[in-house]
Amino acid sequence: MHKKYGDFVRTGTKKKCPKNFNALTIIRGPAGLTIFHPETLATIYDNYPFNKPAWYDNLRPYTGLNTHRSKYVHKHRRRVWDHAFTASALRSYQEVLKSKSNALDELVMKRAGHPIIINDFFYWASWDMMGQLGFSKTFGMLQGQKWHYAIQMLRKGLTFVGPYTSVPWLVRIAFDLRILPSVRNFIQMEDWCARQMDERIEISGHLIAWSVERNRLQKDLPTLYGDSIAIIVAGSDTVAHTLIYAFYHLARDSSQLRKLREEQADTDLQDFRQLQCLPHLNGIINEVLRLYPPVPTGGFRETPSEGAEIGGRWIPGKTLICAPRWTIGRRKETLLICDR
Repeated sequence: MHKKYGDFVRTGTKKKCPKNFNALTIIRGPAGLTIFHPETLATIYDNYPFNKPAWYDNLRPYTGLNTHRSKYVHKHRRRVWDHAFTASALRSYQEVLKSKSNALDELVMKRAGHPIIINDFFYWASWDMMGQLGFSKTFGMLQGQKWHYAIQMLRKGLTFVGPYTSVPWLVRIAFDLRILPSVRNFIQMEDWCARQMDERIEISGHLIAWSVERNRLQKDLPTLYGDSIAIIVAGSDTVAHTLIYAFYHLARDSSQLRKLREEQADTDLQDFRQLQCLPHLNGIINEVLRLYPPVPTGGFRETPSEGAEIGGRWIPGKTLICAPRWTIGRRKETLLICDR
């Protein structure tokens, strides 16, 4: 679509804009634009006036950190979440990560010398890690070598959410009617996450402490339930996705694997502080995230009422903006070699 229509493409209800145009002021009322300009990501995510549109209400009555549309509430909840990511808190998670990493290593070594479809292994490991960190209970997928029923419900439920991203009102209707099996699966997964949050443990404990101290736990339950979904989804699916593509490229390019091993020769791989200081390792991670972002299209944003300028073009107010990270990260203008 980018190659055919250029940097600014109408993806709303009206026909696509022509490849070359000088203004977008012809748009009347809410409309959608997919913008591939390199400046788009920094403009819509780092610029305060841009807002989260109605799509982020799809989980209501649950509203987690990543779905709050109010900038004030989001800023407040970020401060609450920060307690779970202090230096001391992060150190306390290392034993869990080591344990699950060792279990993954053992599972792979049992199949040494034979072809391995690694995708499931990485997903099982990342989900088990976040289950332990978020709810103090592992999903047991590495040990049992099979998918947990709650994760299966989530994956089936997401097959409905993705295709209907551009019509959030239809998603809300589907959630209320609960006719489609995929919708029922997603709602059952939400309920499961809510039950885990009720146990108030580990990372969740940091999130709950603020509400308990202010005697507003019951009032904050919809937010806490939404946070439980964010903990388990955002912290696991994205990690597995990144690991799969990192190992895919390392398997194809022995020179990169050799550099990585040389860099780690005098490193204690059990010391995460040392791993954070390895430039080639972190470079590989960053490049994988650029080439294969876990959320290829990114989240929608809405321009402020007065409109805004993106990439030298004026965009009217209340316009929905989609900035596909996958395409933007591979633009030739971004890097000299942008797809390798």
